[in-house]
Amino acid sequence: MPMGGPPVPRFRPPPPVPPAGALEAASKSAKIQRPEYRTLEEAERAFAGMLKLHNVGGDWTWEQTLRAVVNDPDYRALKTLAERKDAFHRYIEETREIESERRKQLAKKRRDDFFALLDSFPVCEVTRFRKVSHLVLGLQQDDANKNAFAAVPTDEEKIRLFNAYVDEMSHDLKVERRKLRGEQIKAVEESLIGLKVNARWPDVKSKLLEEFGQFLMPILSTNKEERMPMNQPAFYRLLKQENTGKDSMGELKDPEGGLSLLDFMDAFDIAIKRAEKRDADQKQRDKECVQTQERQNRDMFRQLLSEYNDKITPESTWTEFYPLVKADKRYIAMLGQAGSSPLELFWDKVELLNEDIYHERRALESVMRTKGFRVNPDTQLSEIQGFVEEACRESERPSSQNLEFIYQQLVARARRRKEEEEERLTRQRNRLLDDFRYALYDIEPELDPEKSTWEIELPRIRRLPEYRDINDEDSCKKVFELVIERQREHADQKRRRRENEPRKRPLTPDHDDVASTRKRKDEHDGGSNLNEYSSELEEGEM
Repeated sequence: MPMGGPPVPRFRPPPPVPPAGALEAASKSAKIQRPEYRTLEEAERAFAGMLKLHNVGGDWTWEQTLRAVVNDPDYRALKTLAERKDAFHRYIEETREIESERRKQLAKKRRDDFFALLDSFPVCEVTRFRKVSHLVLGLQQDDANKNAFAAVPTDEEKIRLFNAYVDEMSHDLKVERRKLRGEQIKAVEESLIGLKVNARWPDVKSKLLEEFGQFLMPILSTNKEERMPMNQPAFYRLLKQENTGKDSMGELKDPEGGLSLLDFMDAFDIAIKRAEKRDADQKQRDKECVQTQERQNRDMFRQLLSEYNDKITPESTWTEFYPLVKADKRYIAMLGQAGSSPLELFWDKVELLNEDIYHERRALESVMRTKGFRVNPDTQLSEIQGFVEEACRESERPSSQNLEFIYQQLVARARRRKEEEEERLTRQRNRLLDDFRYALYDIEPELDPEKSTWEIELPRIRRLPEYRDINDEDSCKKVFELVIERQREHADQKRRRRENEPRKRPLTPDHDDVASTRKRKDEHDGGSNLNEYSSELEEGEM
């Protein structure tokens, strides 16, 4: 039976059917001759031996078995029908397992013999079963391979074994090719380990073909005799020979094995990428080394700045500090490198000093507000020092050097406050004076620039609220005199404009009528237009 195929039923002719009445007569005679067993196990063994003696197979039914063994005395070794059927079913299960194992062994032997037959033929991946059949027909009648071919019962089973053989052979060959290909590619990649980034493919290609030309597929071989692929069946036959020596295997070439130029190009691309990564890593390491050195230079320059703590103050400038360090190696090492410059590090140092002073000043101002101490522009440093000693704890007191800068900042702030207050009062006074000046322009009756004087108009002016808001008679008198002076200037301008107006008109005959008509109209209106024009000028000037 083929491995994995359906079981082949064993044909056994059914036993002859006994004539009518024979079963009852035999049963009666058997009752007299029924053997006796001491235990149930012995009775079951006797019953199973009886079934085996009558060649009961695993495919028999109870009725079929009953007809064959009913006359046997051991049939009644078991007393009840249930015990007989139970023993029968156990016997059938064991028999089926034995027959199944026997069929598997037979199928395995047929498979091994069939595979041995195929090993003797030039079978490859593209070989058909029909070709194998023709080869078998050419064998001798007593040839063992021909007997192995005939031992397979059906053509379907032969085709299935043949396909299994081809699949197994193809799998093994693919594994071998894959392994060999990996070794060849690894050898090519190892030869390109030291490749440089600027390497060109044409140059590398010629080198690889010269060194690894034997790895190329036979179709790509540079030798014309080796370029054509060899016969595939001959290759497979040689590959299966167990006693093939290394020399002959070295001459053996797989028609579908080997590398192509694309494989060489892939190895070249991998080598180029590795070279680029190697160069990039080297550049990164060099960059990190430079950054480390620059950081060390900055640390050394900060150490240099700390050595001049007594000379660097919050008001220090680079111009003052530069002559002290211009010849120091730690300063020279900082020149030209990336990152913070010496000037920036210097200003960072000054900024830190200013921050310390700022925090100490804020703490001192908080204590001053709590104690009610106020700094004025004329406050002395000794007063601040005395207040700090009395009001501040030892841990809250600023250093003597910082206290001097804090004192200067507090005094400067007090001066700014005083100046701002004076500017505010000045602006307020100027607004009041402007309000008083506008009030003089709007006073009723209007001021006469020719007759009005401060002494004459003072009673009316004192009634103005703008005058009372200023409460400074001298300043108000100056504003009054300025207003009178401006009104006189406006009056002189209007008078000169009226005097010069006729001279600007042309003396042509065409305009005489127009001039006379305009003159009569002015006389009729009583000079109202001129007064309106003058008042508009005054208002515009104001």
